[in-house]
Amino acid sequence: MKKNKILWVVMCLSFFHEGNTQSEPEKPVFEAIMFQEGSKIYVQRDLPIYLSVSTTKDGKGINLETPAHPQDANPMFLDTEGVNYIRSKWAIDKEKQTYHDPKREILFPIYADGNAPKTKIFFKGAPEYIEGQNTFFGKGLQFILPAKESVSGLSKTFFSNNGEYVEYDESKSSLNVEGARKLFFFSVDNVGNTESSRSTSFIIDLTPPETMVEFIGVKFENVVGPSTKFALVSKDNLSGVHATYMSLNEDQELIYETQLSMASLDEGPYKINYYSVDNVENKELPKIEEIFLDKTAPVSTLKVIGDKFEGEYIFVSERTEFNLVATDNKAGVKEIYFSTPSIQEKIFTDNFKLTGSLGLKSINFYAVDRVNNSEKQKSESFFLDNKAPSTSINFGNPSFFTRDTLFISEQSEISLLAKDDDSGPKSSHYRVNDGDTITYEEPFNLKNEGYKRIEFFSTDNVNNLESSKYGAAYVDNSPPEIFINFGLEQIGTEDELAVYPNYVRMFLGATDDKTGTKEILYSINGSDYKAYSSPKTIDLSERGAFSSSKKYEVKVIARDMVGNETNKTLSFLVKG
Repeated sequence: MKKNKILWVVMCLSFFHEGNTQSEPEKPVFEAIMFQEGSKIYVQRDLPIYLSVSTTKDGKGINLETPAHPQDANPMFLDTEGVNYIRSKWAIDKEKQTYHDPKREILFPIYADGNAPKTKIFFKGAPEYIEGQNTFFGKGLQFILPAKESVSGLSKTFFSNNGEYVEYDESKSSLNVEGARKLFFFSVDNVGNTESSRSTSFIIDLTPPETMVEFIGVKFENVVGPSTKFALVSKDNLSGVHATYMSLNEDQELIYETQLSMASLDEGPYKINYYSVDNVENKELPKIEEIFLDKTAPVSTLKVIGDKFEGEYIFVSERTEFNLVATDNKAGVKEIYFSTPSIQEKIFTDNFKLTGSLGLKSINFYAVDRVNNSEKQKSESFFLDNKAPSTSINFGNPSFFTRDTLFISEQSEISLLAKDDDSGPKSSHYRVNDGDTITYEEPFNLKNEGYKRIEFFSTDNVNNLESSKYGAAYVDNSPPEIFINFGLEQIGTEDELAVYPNYVRMFLGATDDKTGTKEILYSINGSDYKAYSSPKTIDLSERGAFSSSKKYEVKVIARDMVGNETNKTLSFLVKG
């Protein structure tokens, strides 16, 4: 193939990056030429033609003229697209110098080419997606620029790349830069006919979508609750998301379409696998979100701190404190709520107490975990005992009250009786004359004589403390003093015994400083004791008790009003 020189004039040396400006680069200019291929001669149709003849092959030619119409030659122009002929009427046989037989015309063909090539563009190797006026391609995109040229033949095809036109060949046809692209292209034929620039716009999308997990509702760390909804949000900056795929715990992969409610799933761990694919088949690397679905409510416990007694009810006092604790299997406890008859429902933050009137009170409570699983409300009842017991004292017997004073003896058993209608009495205590406080366990006695002031009080089973009460008594441990007198003087002494006549009379008496004498008893020579000065007896002073002459032994007992007793014995002789 023989070609004439092609002139490529670049009008401007500066260029701009195609992807940024999206404008056509400076286009090369091609000279219109004549081109010979084999026996064929091609001329750009707008070029002037000069014809000349010579009698030698390489001799100097003489331009041909058209005398009839000189303006039609030197130069002349070809009138027909494609083949044109320069003719001589009959061909001469070179040896015989006669017409060829049969006669034939001499034809000199010359091809006029005034039409530029027509180039098309085709894409291959990549997924395609069209949306409205936009065409998107994915990875592996290549383009083909086939050109149609009917006369002189195709010389070259050019396309825009990095701000300039470059010659097309298949090795340069890969497009691997993401973004919007306007591709310019044209072809030129062998005589310099240059096609008007063509262009096509498209977008190359090489980046896969990005999918994010959204949890609508409560989520604590990696724990979600049944009220939580799970959503996959995908975005793609170019061709757009075609589909999002997901699977739970490696089950069957499904196309994600709408939010997933956790309430429809069983409690436990879940591994959510997900990814998205865009409209040109860019696939996101699979992602994994691991969560635990917690559908179990926390368990709360009410603790009683301080005064407490379990009987018919659980009794507490106004000092008793209540504490709430809760445990949760996974997410952890968020809040504990409680209410009492005097406290509206609130969040538990510190120990609380029951207040108000005596009686049965209910405490309602429940716990909520960090993913809003709420425990069913619980209720526990307590009997608020805010009333102290009441204690009474009994000084027992013997006892004798006179002159605003209660007298007792060391034999008197003092007892305390505590009464409490609610939680019941727990213990009683006392002390005597500001002495040590003693816990009452059984009736007690006071040994030492004198005035005694007893302070006493009780506590009930929830430690309600009674205000101190007081009781007073005088302990009388001194017996009466006995006096024995005769109505006349003794008449003698015998064996160290006084001797009295047989008509003597005896008089008995007793005195007591505190309570006075209650009774005097006597016995003569071992007889049963009889009451002295009793209406049922005859006093010794009123009968002849000693009329017989003999030895007499008289025993006398005197008792005061609290049972203190003294004894006295007198022996003497009677003679008639």
